[in-house]
Amino acid sequence: MKKITIKSKLKIAFPVILGLLFLSYGNKTSHPAINKIIVDGFVSINNKYEFSMVKFQDYVFNLNIGKLKGDFIVESGLFNPSEVSRVGDISVGEQNTTYTERSQEITAQQWIEHGGYSADVPEVPASLRHFYDPTHPEGERHLTDQVNSKLFAWAQSFLKNPETNGIDWAIGEQGNFGVLEHIYTWEHGKKYLMAALQQPDIAKRKELMAKAWRSLGETLHMIADNGCPAHVRNDGHPSLPLPIFSYFGNPDPYEEIMAVSSTAGFDGGPIDEDLKESFRTAKKVHEIAHELAVFTNKNFFTNETISGTDWKGNVVKPIAHPDYVYDSPKLSASAYKNDYYYYRTIAGTEVKMCTDMQFFKGLALYRTDPYIDQACVESQAKVLIPAIKEAGIHTVRLFIPALQVEITNIEEDGRITGKITHKTDEEYPKPVLYNGPVNIKNTRLEIINTFTAFNGKFEGRLGKAGSDIFAEIDFGGVAVRSKSKKADVSAFTLGHKSNKTPDQIGWPSSYALNDPLSRLLTIRSFNFVVSEDGFFETRIPGYTTRNSYNEKKGFNINNGVYEQIGDVKLTGHIEQMRKVDEYIQKGGSGLGTKVGTMTYASSGSFSDKEELYPGSSQTQTNKEYKFTVSAKYDLYVIIDGSKMSAPVAIQARLVEGTERFTGLPAGMSKGVKESITFEINK
Repeated sequence: MKKITIKSKLKIAFPVILGLLFLSYGNKTSHPAINKIIVDGFVSINNKYEFSMVKFQDYVFNLNIGKLKGDFIVESGLFNPSEVSRVGDISVGEQNTTYTERSQEITAQQWIEHGGYSADVPEVPASLRHFYDPTHPEGERHLTDQVNSKLFAWAQSFLKNPETNGIDWAIGEQGNFGVLEHIYTWEHGKKYLMAALQQPDIAKRKELMAKAWRSLGETLHMIADNGCPAHVRNDGHPSLPLPIFSYFGNPDPYEEIMAVSSTAGFDGGPIDEDLKESFRTAKKVHEIAHELAVFTNKNFFTNETISGTDWKGNVVKPIAHPDYVYDSPKLSASAYKNDYYYYRTIAGTEVKMCTDMQFFKGLALYRTDPYIDQACVESQAKVLIPAIKEAGIHTVRLFIPALQVEITNIEEDGRITGKITHKTDEEYPKPVLYNGPVNIKNTRLEIINTFTAFNGKFEGRLGKAGSDIFAEIDFGGVAVRSKSKKADVSAFTLGHKSNKTPDQIGWPSSYALNDPLSRLLTIRSFNFVVSEDGFFETRIPGYTTRNSYNEKKGFNINNGVYEQIGDVKLTGHIEQMRKVDEYIQKGGSGLGTKVGTMTYASSGSFSDKEELYPGSSQTQTNKEYKFTVSAKYDLYVIIDGSKMSAPVAIQARLVEGTERFTGLPAGMSKGVKESITFEINK
């Protein structure tokens, strides 16, 4: 990993520049913890059906179930790679010049929590872009405070002011200092989410959702910053990032204490009703962030922006930018009590604003200028953390688009149609057309069919399904369900479960193990319903895996990474339903009896980047293959000895099959599965 070496004037300046990391609640512990508080709060008021937020009454949030693969910061760093040349060759101990990311698989909630940390990486650029003063005109709300220490102010001059405020930076309004590398903004996050909803490939969808959740987490970091007084009162407050130097410069006590304190126990306090209503009615995340900043700025001091007339009648002026004094709060509007603290009622809670007494282990020692101590910080956090939590909950509300899943019709013959619609709003003004799997579930939450939606619509053959059913889509730990709909009783459900995951059930057959094309169309385990009159129809996603070649063992079909390349459609009719019922009730001969027919159809396309014949001159680089396969099967009811608990099964036996390929080399072996066995589930 590249380190920086100190040269010339920066040899003196850079340790001080490190102190200009104006971080808020603490990116390693507090910010991820605050994000967790927000997500837990959001989930706790939803997942309650009609008692959830109106927008999410048909949603189920399982953000701690299932893992998503994405880029995870494992080591922090000072700069973006493109910015290293700007600051020269610098090094301080083991401090990394740039950050390190590695691919990891974690849950949706963990990605959101990680965003609380990653928003402060790289540390120097982040430290200058996390301020928003709502009292200044638009375009002037970024950090302009010059640190009051001459040494720190001199060091600060080495860093160009990006003139970008925290809200614009987090949402995605671009600044001019490495901004092109900031890919986890609010706007980018929404694009990742919309792309995930339109991506039928599950693996790719998960990767997009990892990016989306991390982007949300970084936006929630900004929300938390706007609930931190120093970040909304233009108060630069550097301290060296080493415990022994924590009070060099002019650090803000609220940040210093909260950076090392647990946020637990602070989130259960009351919330200002007007502020809460502004969050509830907000239609854009900018409104939420701005209103929280206004509330924080108006009600809380920082150590260097205390002003007003004290209890003795003396005028107290702010240390930071004394020529710009905030209208509120004021010492004169605070009640001074015998415990030496100034108090103010905020959100119905009496809050310690500041004190003019130095204490030692609770004992009053001597008078001093008003300042904020640990008791003040903890008192203020009991109002600020709940406000941040409420703002964050509504930020999540705006981030997740309003989707509706609907079963539009179920015909008597079992044909089902449905749609997924997106209700546009100010955050998502363009409609999203959903592509991908739609699960049909019964009241026991069992999947009885899976169909594939294209451009927001799905259809298939369900049969008469036995009870109320509903349709459901899933993206990154979020499920959206349709209202339940009555379906007639089915004869039974057929299911295919493979010893392999996924199973080879398509072209080429599992017998063509030395096929030099080194690709297989495969499908995962699935279930589908057979109607009372014996009809069924289902569509299953088809996947591909690349083989590896071993000179002694030939092709190994089990080590590939699966990706969707097409689909498989099964359509059939069990004509002798009574015969099947007899076998189910009484058992029968293992020789089998023909009870119906089935057709198989698959199509898709893929490219092969490997040698067709390893070691030979025949190679195919990025060759595109297209294929369609159709086959006819006879259906037999049999006794499956491997299934002692439910031995009766339906077996499809190949009658004839045809394949059509584009670009397939002559003489290549092909084949359709000779037989497919389906379990019968009553």
